[in-house]
Amino acid sequence: MINMLNETHAFECAALHHACFPAGWDADIFKAWLSTDMFKGFGIFQNEQLVSFVLGSALDGEFEIYTLCTAETYRGQGYAKQLVDFLSNSPDLPDMKTIFLDVREDNIAALALYEKAGFRMISSRVGYYTEGDKTIDAVCMMKNLLDKA
Repeated sequence: MINMLNETHAFECAALHHACFPAGWDADIFKAWLSTDMFKGFGIFQNEQLVSFVLGSALDGEFEIYTLCTAETYRGQGYAKQLVDFLSNSPDLPDMKTIFLDVREDNIAALALYEKAGFRMISSRVGYYTEGDKTIDAVCMMKNLLDKA
């Protein structure tokens, strides 16, 4: 079951985000975002533990995914797909027409997930991500929710 997240989930989100990304965000960021109406977070829990979540902003019919992560031991079990599919049909996002996201060009699993879910590349951002001295390009993707073809 997918649950809406709020500021009380900030520490869980931060812990999972740090486990998934080298420069994970801290709990204060999640608390600030999840305490406003503009930001929406949705999570999947197993045994009362957050195992996967998506967070983004919802404004004027557009949802921008800021992050989506799944605990390593739960990867490959379809949790990220459930969250992406949920965003496309969520009763909590009734007026959404478009979903946007950026993903690292070297994140092959995420690219495959988003392409299978109907996202299409619309542009790229050169050197958007940094990892030490290395930069990685971002692939900018979009899904039109009005296009059911």
